[in-house]
Amino acid sequence: MYRSKRIIAFLLSLMLIVLTAAACANKDEDRYTKADLEAMDAHDLYELLKKNGLEVGADITKILSDKKLEEYIKEDFDLLIEGACSRSDKAYKNLADEVEKVYKKLIKE
Repeated sequence: MYRSKRIIAFLLSLMLIVLTAAACANKDEDRYTKADLEAMDAHDLYELLKKNGLEVGADITKILSDKKLEEYIKEDFDLLIEGACSRSDKAYKNLADEVEKVYKKLIKE
């Protein structure tokens, strides 16, 4: 009886270790380096940002089509990830804030 309890306890401990390791492996799966993100083409980068919570405001969609928005994010990526932008319109600043927020969520430090 005592031996079977020890075996069950050992198996439960082993299962906990395996599940913890699997959870940690999955956590890093959606993490990227800055270089990974910069290497993506404009469309893939935009889709990844949207998939991870980028909320594109109606104000920016009145100014840029999806294609132009993809290109803008790719071209100004270094600025946008810092919450800055090269344009003075508030819509661009809102977009920069959104990109910065999602970037921080995605980045591997």
